[in-house]
Amino acid sequence: MTINFARETVIHFTKPYMNLGIGILFKLPSTMPTRLFSFMSPLDVDIWLYVMAAYIVVSITMFIVARFSPYEWRNPHPCE
Repeated sequence: MTINFARETVIHFTKPYMNLGIGILFKLPSTMPTRLFSFMSPLDVDIWLYVMAAYIVVSITMFIVARFSPYEWRNPHPCE
């Protein structure tokens, strides 16, 4: 609510005691068209390739370790 002459004649407004007079002016960015892969824009293409390579390497490593583990081949709930 702003203080103007009509309101000030009816209501007593107190003046703000901590008014520094500092204001921030900024321009709102124009809206960009939405793209399908816009979620990937925060990171560079190289980073996404490293993430995919790490995902594949970890998946293959877990598969190989599971093949050698004797506990992976036991069925704890056999359907007999």
